[in-house]
Amino acid sequence: MEKISKTMKKISKTLSWVILALAMVYGAEVKAQDFSRSEQVFGWLQNDVADSLYSVFAPELKAQISESQLRGIFRQLESQAGALQRCDGWSQSEVQGMRVDERPLHFAHMSLVLRLVYNAKNELAGFFFTPYQAPKAESADSLSLRHDGISLPAEWKESAEKKNAKA
Repeated sequence: MEKISKTMKKISKTLSWVILALAMVYGAEVKAQDFSRSEQVFGWLQNDVADSLYSVFAPELKAQISESQLRGIFRQLESQAGALQRCDGWSQSEVQGMRVDERPLHFAHMSLVLRLVYNAKNELAGFFFTPYQAPKAESADSLSLRHDGISLPAEWKESAEKKNAKA
């Protein structure tokens, strides 16, 4: 019995090392989404810290916007959209090799999405506000039919309904 227990401990220890090694190999491939720079940029926008915001601009963006043009952007936005009520969480995507961080902002009179675009050097290559569109809920008609473990696409339902209407 003691021999079996020692063998089980060895197997358990070896298996733990294998799992740890796999986690390290595959974990290294998974890039965690880090929104710390975007939080910082959003804070600078919101608090009108133009010099700090300008310092993270890519050269191409600096050529288009001066530091003085950054002053009061968020105040102007709030004068048109109303006071900021709440912010949703960040999301991240990649477009043409550039990282794009997005955050829905809900103001008193409207909701917008702040988009921050970063180049490979993590410099701010662009930022803009776009209208917010709430995620669409699936309608009952777009769902597939399911009966006794069999699923039929919604298109089949529509086709059957059209045939029944003609008959």
